[in-house]
Amino acid sequence: MGRMMKQWHHFNEVVASHLAVWLVSMEVFWVLILLTWGSVLIHAPSNAQGWDLFLVSILYQGIALPILGIVSNKQGDRMVALLQETHDTVMAQVGELKALHAAEAEELTLLRDRVRTVREHQEALLRRVPEERSHDD
Repeated sequence: MGRMMKQWHHFNEVVASHLAVWLVSMEVFWVLILLTWGSVLIHAPSNAQGWDLFLVSILYQGIALPILGIVSNKQGDRMVALLQETHDTVMAQVGELKALHAAEAEELTLLRDRVRTVREHQEALLRRVPEERSHDD
C-alpha cells in the first residue's frame, strides 16, 4: 500500500510540475488573450459592473497570473544561479583552507622534528657536562 501511495504522489508531482510549466508559458498567455477578447467581441459587458467583473476575473486571473508565473520562474532561475555561484565560491574557499591546513600540518611536523632534535642535543650536552666536570677534578 505504501509503494502505491508513493507512486501516486510521484505521479501527482510530475503532472503538477508539467502543468505549472505549461500554464505559465507565453503560449497560454496568448491563447487566453485571444479567448478573452473573442468572448468580449461576441458578448460585451453592458454596464460598469460587467466591465469590472470582466477586468478582474478574466484579465487578472486568466492573463496576469501566467505573467506572474513567468516572472517567478525567472526569479527562481536567478536564485539557482546565485546559489550555484555561492556554492562554487564556498567550495573554492574550502579547497584553499584545506591546502593551508595541509601546509600548516607539514610545518608543524617539521617544527616538532626540530624540537625533538634540539632536545636530543640538549640531553647529549647535559650528559657531557658531568663527564667534563669529572675530568676537571
